[in-house]
Amino acid sequence: MELTHLNRAQGLLQIRYSKYTLNDYDAFYRTWLANQPSASERVLLANTYRPWEKNEPLEYGTLCRMP
Repeated sequence: MELTHLNRAQGLLQIRYSKYTLNDYDAFYRTWLANQPSASERVLLANTYRPWEKNEPLEYGTLCRMP
């Protein structure tokens, strides 16, 4: 998302991968079993992550740069 700024496309992709069911983990599953974020957390990140709009440093700015 930092390279392309296509947050909406990333959110839609996550929804399609989850087959239109956005699961959310309960506290027990999140603490003891989950090793990846849930589909709903991934969509939330895609909708809210925009550090370039606030001139904040990019998380992976040193790894991927615009030409």
